[in-house]
Amino acid sequence: MSQGERTEPSLAELRERLHELLKLPDEELFSKSGVGTLSEKRLHAALKLLIQPDRSLHEAAIGRFTADILENGTVTEIQTRSLDRLREKLGCYLAEGYSVNVVYTVAHKKWIVWVDPETKEALPERRSPKTGSYYDALWELYKIKDYLGSPGLRLTLLLMDVRDIRRLDGFGKSRKRRSNREERVPVELAGMISLSSPEDYRAMLLPEGLIMPFSAADLAQAARIPSRSAYTAINILLRLGMAAPAGKMGRRRVYKITEQGELT
Repeated sequence: MSQGERTEPSLAELRERLHELLKLPDEELFSKSGVGTLSEKRLHAALKLLIQPDRSLHEAAIGRFTADILENGTVTEIQTRSLDRLREKLGCYLAEGYSVNVVYTVAHKKWIVWVDPETKEALPERRSPKTGSYYDALWELYKIKDYLGSPGLRLTLLLMDVRDIRRLDGFGKSRKRRSNREERVPVELAGMISLSSPEDYRAMLLPEGLIMPFSAADLAQAARIPSRSAYTAINILLRLGMAAPAGKMGRRRVYKITEQGELT
């Protein structure tokens, strides 16, 4: 186990490290322990080494769970899919007194590659027209809202450019509808934010220029996000004790930011 405090790497340092990791062949990229890695994908394996290059700190047993990384009393869990998979683990780790860092990836730029599952032939990749943002993580954060603001819990959101490799095994003439993902390969680390303090959440959830009090429609317009995402952001703010109902303006419910904005 490493001794002393480890300095958190900068975004530039993580980008450089990721570029080196992407050059590794599979036999070097993937863990050799076999513990908790039977279904591990390239994105997860790369991020585990990106966050902690020391493989001896990977796949640590904590009760009936296996943590991705355990270092100096801090558990790091890397999730590239749904955060609701972590609810049981979070309850266990926090109850046992561990600090927890949840690393969650958000697709930024995405290139899609379709592969025929029978012939293994790949079609030319194409760039998705959508560019993701941190707001795309809102629904996932809502899934673990009961833990947000817990002492010792930090969330690290990574904006990742990825190559999405999908199988042509879906429905319809194109076989693309409801198809399965084969692999998601990291290409570049586009950004990173950390959420632990009220200021962190405020900076992510509330865009500059938002006039108080505000409605869900006001937030959606200011942040340029769908209405559903705005409602989810408001629910998170209410859960964290950073916002409170402020009555109605016409038929719309409006909200205000609490003076202290303390996490509850």
